[in-house]
Amino acid sequence: MALKDGLSGREYDKFTTDDDGNAAIRFVSVAGASGSGGTVTASGSATVGIAHTVLIDKTAVNSKPGTWYVLNGATTEALTVQMYSAVSPDTPVFASGSGYWDQVGSNITVSASGGKKHIPFNNTYKFVALIAQTASGTGPAEGWLYSA
Repeated sequence: MALKDGLSGREYDKFTTDDDGNAAIRFVSVAGASGSGGTVTASGSATVGIAHTVLIDKTAVNSKPGTWYVLNGATTEALTVQMYSAVSPDTPVFASGSGYWDQVGSNITVSASGGKKHIPFNNTYKFVALIAQTASGTGPAEGWLYSA
């Protein structure tokens, strides 16, 4: 089979070689894509109050990209969601004010009454945690982490 390279196509891009030098067809698996069978790395739910509440605690992602999915079940309170990360294997589970954990990015607001938010990330951290809180009152919330 001849391989071509040009404006009409780059046929050779669909081939690669394995560790033994054998020809193989290249494919990509995307977490969470329709029909791909993406893997849920972690999930969690909690009743969220004004203090930091852990939705998903210390989860190893090993520097792989991923996305959070958050569902706010509270009828009146918006959630403030924060992603935290750590690099040390000795890192304990998340604790507010811990020197092991650093917030990544800005606070994300998820509206009340079934508000949903996808929060993609691409980082070089070993561990991540998803934390939520409300301005007042409490409400149920759920979170999922998909990682490639």
